[in-house]
Amino acid sequence: MTKRLSLFTLFSLVLFLAACQQSAEPTQIPAIDTDGNISVAATQFVSLRFLMEQDGVDLATAQSLYMTSLLAEDIHGKSLIYITFVAPVPIGNPYEFGISLDDDYWIDQQYIFSWSTHFRGARDTYGTTSSVRAPLIDLVNIANTVQNIGGEANLKRLVALMGDTLVETSEGTFVDVTDGRIISAAEITEATRAYDTLVRQIENDDVGGFPARQQQWRCEFDSNQCPLLDPYSFDIAALTKTDGTLDIPAAAAEIQRQLIDP
Repeated sequence: MTKRLSLFTLFSLVLFLAACQQSAEPTQIPAIDTDGNISVAATQFVSLRFLMEQDGVDLATAQSLYMTSLLAEDIHGKSLIYITFVAPVPIGNPYEFGISLDDDYWIDQQYIFSWSTHFRGARDTYGTTSSVRAPLIDLVNIANTVQNIGGEANLKRLVALMGDTLVETSEGTFVDVTDGRIISAAEITEATRAYDTLVRQIENDDVGGFPARQQQWRCEFDSNQCPLLDPYSFDIAALTKTDGTLDIPAAAAEIQRQLIDP
């Protein structure tokens, strides 16, 4: 059964997908499907692009990185955010990996974001970037909480609700991953009301609402959607491996060719 997760101010639930470094045959999975769902490869591509453009990660380093993504949903069970973990070493099972990290795992890295956590919308009505954080504190917190509730067998999902990351157990109990506190039903009800109000406000926002966010996603892959940008066009389907994750070496080479050394 697919484990579901959830995270950050806007949306929540868990779907585990790992990105290995071996190249694979491309798929026909689009970056954004007809229902507005963002593919795992697309969200990983945007994170890789950030690392190379904003953090200055060089091509060789970028091609050696590993990514694993979790799909978070909101309190109502709708897809909200992909949580992508980046590391210079293979991640594998993110819960086991998070437990295994010691306090000094991220020290002495050339690039601060070689160990990083990226929160991005899982639908095109949510932003391309909610937050990027270094190193992997969020993964460590999630992994420790899952271990404390009895492991993955007792994990129903992770819920992102108004800035809090919550683990929902198979019994329906919500636990805050930051401090391990059990969240009461009254607190969940209050936060849900606030969340629903926020979603309505975003939907009705003429400037930063859903249409603007949909446009922002398309601009990530094709400059024709944003005429003021220098020309580029990325075929995410061609950069997607058969397991649905990003072919990181190939994607990094394309980012270098089109954006770094055009």
